[in-house]
Amino acid sequence: MLSPDSTPHHSATWALDKIKKLVELWRANVLSPGEIGAALGVTRNAVIGKANRMHLEAKKIGRPRAARFAATPRPAPKPADPPPPEAPLSLGLTLYELAAAQCRYAEGDGPPYLFCGHAVQESSSYCAYHHRVCYFPLSPARRELARPLSEWRGARY
Repeated sequence: MLSPDSTPHHSATWALDKIKKLVELWRANVLSPGEIGAALGVTRNAVIGKANRMHLEAKKIGRPRAARFAATPRPAPKPADPPPPEAPLSLGLTLYELAAAQCRYAEGDGPPYLFCGHAVQESSSYCAYHHRVCYFPLSPARRELARPLSEWRGARY
């Protein structure tokens, strides 16, 4: 078993000159407890413990602590969806009359199917209006305007 004297920086008692030096360095508020300990030949925890037992004022040195949870700014509100483009009047083209760059949105409830036929949006088979109708979910406001499935012709719901 190790004797108390064999551990590094161990001192069972504080000499009066060390205590005076501790108080002087502590109140100067320049050095950290670890630096004071190194100057006195004791550990950081020994310095903190002795300062607490002597009721010395707590140290206020070093860099300020970062907030545990930094306040994050609230995200800016999303801009309102642009109004949907106006529904174009269908050109009423059959499948055989459609060219490569014409809207393929089928209109009507049954054969003969007629197609919109307006110029397509880039990298789409539909014009801007029908592209939005087909690929974007209904916003709550549009959902209220949409007919329920039970009102669709031929629906069995």
